[in-house]
Amino acid sequence: MRELVKIQPQRSSSTVLLHRGGCATYPGEVELIFRKDAMVALAEPDIGSVRSASRPPG
Repeated sequence: MRELVKIQPQRSSSTVLLHRGGCATYPGEVELIFRKDAMVALAEPDIGSVRSASRPPG
């Protein structure tokens, strides 16, 4: 599951957040994307990563 990244949906005034696949910070229903796609998404201004999830897996 380390190669997958969870997408936490955007709330009204926040950004979309990405979580490492095994992260338990956001337990809600999520969509999973591949890590390489998450790296591309992080270049967008309205997408961020959870602080504990910002280290690349490995």
